[in-house]
Amino acid sequence: NLAPSELKKLRNKQRKAKRKAEQESALQAQVQAEDPLEQALKFLQPLRTLAADRIDTHLMAFEIYIRKVLSYESGVNITRKVKKC
Repeated sequence: NLAPSELKKLRNKQRKAKRKAEQESALQAQVQAEDPLEQALKFLQPLRTLAADRIDTHLMAFEIYIRKVLSYESGVNITRKVKKC
């Protein structure tokens, strides 16, 4: 029993809510990458060629590579602990 203009407003609100939910779920899927370090490396490669003269690029590369090394090191430590048992 809604007027046509109110019905149209209601549909528009529903569409906006649906679009917002879809965007949030897509963003959530992007945030939850399977291997975030590999994703960061893929992002870093073109950045290193296009912005090689910027210190921020090199600092970001350092952060990524040091985290990768630390993740490998923690894996090795876990393996050593398992082998001792």
